[in-house]
Amino acid sequence: MSWAESIVFLSRDWFPVAACVAVLVILVSLWGYSRSRLAMRLKLTGVVLKTLGVLLLCFCLLEPQWVDKKAKPGANFVAVLADNSQGMEIRDAGSAKSRAEELTAILKPQPGDWQEALDENFQVRRYSFDTRLRTTGDFDSLDFKGRASALVGSTRNLGQRFNGRPLAGILLFSDGNATDIESLDDGLGQLPPVYPVVMGKRSSIKDISIASVQVTSSTFEDAPVTIHCHLSSTGFSAEKIVARLLDAEGNVLDTQHPAPGQAMKVKFEVKPESLGVSFYTIELGQAGQPEGGEIEKEATLANNRRIVAVERRKEPFRVLYVAGRPNWEYKFLKRALDDDPQVDLIGLIRIAKREPKFVFKGRDGESGNPLFRGFRGDEEEQGNYDKPILKRLNVKSEDELKDGFPKNAGDLFGYHAIILDDLESEFFMPHQRELIRRAVSERGAGFMMLGGQESFTQGNYENTPIAELLPVYLQRRGDVSPVDNLEFGLERDGWLSQWVRLRKTEADEKDRLEDMPKFRVLNQVDRIKPGASVMASVIGDGNKRLPALVVQRYGHGKSGALLIGDMWRWQMAGKSKDDDLPRAWRQIVRWLVTDVRSRVELTTKPDSGAAGQGRKLVVKARTEEFKPLGFANVELSVLPNGDESQAVDLSVDPAGTETGAFESLYIPREEGGYVARAVVRDENGKTIGDVEAGWASNPAADEFSSLQPNIALMKDIATRTGGRVLDASELKEWAQELPSKQSPVMDTFQTPLWHLPWMFAVALLLLVTEWWLRRRHWLP
Repeated sequence: MSWAESIVFLSRDWFPVAACVAVLVILVSLWGYSRSRLAMRLKLTGVVLKTLGVLLLCFCLLEPQWVDKKAKPGANFVAVLADNSQGMEIRDAGSAKSRAEELTAILKPQPGDWQEALDENFQVRRYSFDTRLRTTGDFDSLDFKGRASALVGSTRNLGQRFNGRPLAGILLFSDGNATDIESLDDGLGQLPPVYPVVMGKRSSIKDISIASVQVTSSTFEDAPVTIHCHLSSTGFSAEKIVARLLDAEGNVLDTQHPAPGQAMKVKFEVKPESLGVSFYTIELGQAGQPEGGEIEKEATLANNRRIVAVERRKEPFRVLYVAGRPNWEYKFLKRALDDDPQVDLIGLIRIAKREPKFVFKGRDGESGNPLFRGFRGDEEEQGNYDKPILKRLNVKSEDELKDGFPKNAGDLFGYHAIILDDLESEFFMPHQRELIRRAVSERGAGFMMLGGQESFTQGNYENTPIAELLPVYLQRRGDVSPVDNLEFGLERDGWLSQWVRLRKTEADEKDRLEDMPKFRVLNQVDRIKPGASVMASVIGDGNKRLPALVVQRYGHGKSGALLIGDMWRWQMAGKSKDDDLPRAWRQIVRWLVTDVRSRVELTTKPDSGAAGQGRKLVVKARTEEFKPLGFANVELSVLPNGDESQAVDLSVDPAGTETGAFESLYIPREEGGYVARAVVRDENGKTIGDVEAGWASNPAADEFSSLQPNIALMKDIATRTGGRVLDASELKEWAQELPSKQSPVMDTFQTPLWHLPWMFAVALLLLVTEWWLRRRHWLP
């Protein structure tokens, strides 16, 4: 509290009297000195002396009291929190002791030290933390073998333990390298001032480490899974570092040689041979070191190895292709996807349109189309005159698409993507067109319309739900001028999108574009919708640039428009590689099905309450119409290293914030890969989903991901709670000052200032000095 807040007056009623006396004396003094012949300097001196003397006497007339507050001895708590993780065993460069040894020396009680000063005024409670918070009577039990540093969570939990109890402060000893630093975004809760003591110092510790690993899936065919590794190196500027990628059996799959430095990156591109969850290991070593040999002269080897999990979908994506007539586009599209085990292309191709009802039907009693005469006599295999003749291809059951295009959401939402090719709007009933829009916006499916003589404007899609989800505005009839000799090229967004490019370098991609044939069929559109991206365009004879491939996000899904109607010419070109068109089709379809939602989804994410090592498993279940499934039977298990014999069954609880979501918590005890499996059944016992998700636990690598003290984190915690960072040499001084700082339980002390002898002595001295000044210069 400030000095102004520390002074109170017991006789506030005398304030008007004191003010009047002071003003009167000051005015009389000014009047008297103004009539004298003294120098201005002496006049001012006399006025100031008398004014101060009178003001001091008036101040005493109000009975001022000095109020002081101190922590009540023995009524408040102070928590001492020490880091017991393996990271404390690091020895800083130039230091004779490790951080653990320095901390042990600080925490060892000594006569007259800071701990004794704390004990005089506070109840001291001692705690340690590694993977979790632990109570300890003293710090002799510290062994510094903890697998993680739950610094943020332990500090938060400590505040929760003392909820409702007078906790005056937390003294935190750590190097600040928390493995649960991400949970700081959730806040620290209600905490008293935290006073961190940073163990260790920034120094050049010789070490190489894997700082972080990120796994990304790509639609680029040559590298469906990319493993990005961020490395860190200190003291290895002269040596070469080698990074190896190993499979689950320990076989070396790839080797990279990054340049040493503070910020290094390596990238591995792999194609997992098996479906489901696979595990890989990344190891760092020195060039010329035999595989499996140890790296010497490092601070630690624990951060030279990380396990990563790679997921590859078990069930293939199902893509529904609907065409208005047999054409070459389907031929090349199917041929391309036959080489992709993760995509099933289901075809529904119209081989004959419906005929007018007045057409003569042929033989008496014959209701089927004569096209099928002479083949199977099953009426279900014959087409009626007033219905189109449809051919089903690659269906998984006899009933799939038996009645043509799906008429309900349950059937249509089973597909991950829909492709329409050369098919007019009248083919669909109004509610089917709305189902297609809902499949994209609600289900999250991918949608693409291919160019053709009955697509886009030529297919009468204006003012339909399908036109709403297209990324382009359809052109009015009669506004189209013929185009020919169309040269294909990429736009800016296309150059930046892997699924549009077919080569790894810009030079190779430009060479490929130059070798592409000229197209002759294009569905022209009015303009691009806001938010849509033009990936590719064509240039005709008049040098007019027209969009050729346009995409956009729509609801939970995505939609695209491939406006070229004769993509098959690409395969016929002599200069183009035979695999270019198939690769392009595969990448387009992969883009359509990427990030498409499933009826059952299983996700894992780190849990802030387990030092960053625990995983929260969340299962989401949906109905056939992709609405949350409120009643479901969820069986959840975890398989360490994917071993069925070690499966651990988990209890599952409904998530309180979302209908159809179920969650559980699993804390791994060992380093390695883990596979979570969820089997979801509806209320009738029917299995609606069997999904897997994987993750890797690397506690040692996380603990030693950084060897430098995280001073910024310690300062952040201190700032958020109103504390400050301390040096070990300041501990005794801090312990002696802490009682005078704000605490939950305080004692109040009052000292009467007006009763102090020096107060009157000063007032008397001022008045006597002013009297002497007047008498010296012969003033009355």
